[in-house]
Amino acid sequence: MCRRQRARGWTSVLTAVLLCTILFQEVHAYDRVPDGQLSPLLHRNGQDVVSEKVPAWKRALHGGVDATEDDATHRITAGAMHAKMAARPVTPEDDAAEDDATHRLTAGAMHANKPARPQRERRHEKHHIPQSTSHAGQSSQESFPEERRTCRAQDLFSQSGSLPGDWVPHPDPEWQGLYVAYKQCPEFAMDFDCTVGMGEVYHRNRELAKTEFNKVFRPHKCELQGFDGAGFAKCLAGRRLIMIGDSTMNGIFSSLGCMLKDHLTSGRHQPWDMSDMTKIHDKFEYTSRSGDAVRQVTGEMMLGGGGEIHLRGFGRFNLTLWDKVLAELEPITERDTIMVNFGAWYHRFFHDGGTEEWKAWKDDMFELVNERLSTSPAQIIWKGYTTFHYDGETGAFTGVQQELSDIVPPLEACKATNVGEYWFDDQMHKFLKECGQPCAKIGILPLFQASLSAHNMHHGMYGRGREENEIDCTHYCNHARDVWSTILYNYMCG
Repeated sequence: MCRRQRARGWTSVLTAVLLCTILFQEVHAYDRVPDGQLSPLLHRNGQDVVSEKVPAWKRALHGGVDATEDDATHRITAGAMHAKMAARPVTPEDDAAEDDATHRLTAGAMHANKPARPQRERRHEKHHIPQSTSHAGQSSQESFPEERRTCRAQDLFSQSGSLPGDWVPHPDPEWQGLYVAYKQCPEFAMDFDCTVGMGEVYHRNRELAKTEFNKVFRPHKCELQGFDGAGFAKCLAGRRLIMIGDSTMNGIFSSLGCMLKDHLTSGRHQPWDMSDMTKIHDKFEYTSRSGDAVRQVTGEMMLGGGGEIHLRGFGRFNLTLWDKVLAELEPITERDTIMVNFGAWYHRFFHDGGTEEWKAWKDDMFELVNERLSTSPAQIIWKGYTTFHYDGETGAFTGVQQELSDIVPPLEACKATNVGEYWFDDQMHKFLKECGQPCAKIGILPLFQASLSAHNMHHGMYGRGREENEIDCTHYCNHARDVWSTILYNYMCG
């Protein structure tokens, strides 16, 4: 009998040890992975909310696993993303967000190893294909094979910047865009014309151009309204669209100039130092935390219905310069819309100082959001980032070809990427979420995913930059930028 009691006692001890071991593994497994990334031990029953698997007292006991996500979580190197990039745990706030918003812009999809979050029922399961526009400013009703409901403003407004979709061939094999730029665009809106191009690169890619410019972007969730110049002018009547940012903002200004040409009473576009649209011609050097702000261009368009579009382009953010720009446009009211973006000059993976540039961007944008945008009476649009397509998995610009030109040959083509520089919109979403109610009116114009697979629509693919032994995989051809303008039209006027 004593032997049976001893056996039972050893059984109890072993059971207790086993339970303690399992408990230790479950908590400690989370401690061994990066902040925000879930251990497989915590993936049971499809749950990806840590607090549902590990009680609060256990998290406190083991040092608090709810650490704030930081740059280390992303595990990004200059040439590639870490294979186990962290996925952000889903919070209750996420359930109130867009149906398919993951708020993690990694190639337009959630990390493959993260359990799928249950989706609410979708009423529209077929992919939409947008209407075409026969020529500048007039919407065509030519239908594609599949018809879906039209996008509304509320379909596009979010703080995640998510608009998954595909580039697909136009049903008309001869279609090459909304207009012929060198024939139809006003002179002030003219930019590098990819359909004309330059040099041997263009001639080498002429057939590629025919294929690429026959494509249209179709979001998954709804059907974009074709850009309607009269509709945009009516939507903007008595209002102002104020565009502030780097040269990627200038691209949308140029696109709008072409598509609104029949509805303009005037339009101008001038280099900043020659412009009479601003009086900010002082000798001060405006700098951001990573370098000179560099005043670039100014522009304006006056529409027949009384609407106005103003452009102020500078490469990096400077608070004093921002204040001076808006002071010239006073009074700013709730009828104004400010569209802003900075990022193209902050190279996170630049071969010399990328880490500092990324930190500078975060500090600059935190200041912009919390000290200016959150308190502005205007409606605010953060222009979603349009990704680069240089070397490496992320497509980021490193400057290696330029700095080591005697060793590293220039790129021959813009490179496809499945990742892209998602971190700009991702971090902006985080800023807006932390800001809370003061930033509730700020949305992200969802351009990132449309740009991700558009590597063949960069200026550099058709010759720009080769005169300097480089290639421009930053700026997009009008064909792509017209899609950005169409998304803006749906966002503001849908």
